[in-house]
Amino acid sequence: MAKKDIDLAVVLHDDCDYKDWLVELKERFYSHRLKASCATNGYLLDFYWKLGRDIEAKQYTNTYGSGFYKNLSQDLIKKIKITMPSDDVVQAFEKQVDDIYGNIRMLLLKNKNLAEQRDMLLPRLMSGKLEV
Repeated sequence: MAKKDIDLAVVLHDDCDYKDWLVELKERFYSHRLKASCATNGYLLDFYWKLGRDIEAKQYTNTYGSGFYKNLSQDLIKKIKITMPSDDVVQAFEKQVDDIYGNIRMLLLKNKNLAEQRDMLLPRLMSGKLEV
């Protein structure tokens, strides 16, 4: 008997376990990417905190004079290479963030509404005025 050629893509896309696994992989990827961003941001916040402390110390001792901030800014811009995303990337990011914040606002309103309903119904339930 000849072996039938099976299209693996069709078989996998119809397999529920495979679909569930893909969803799980996607969620894990986004979760780990967020954790990596948070860790990176933590290091940057630490750097900025220490930079602010150093600047305050220099200002306190008045070591460099009144043009210190302007010169420091210009020198840092020259010395530190900063990669800027393209306009398309910035727009895509803004859209994604806008969607996320839209969801946050919606969920906050729903949460507030649910809390108000709970606060209204719970006393009536506890007093026996409302039966379940």
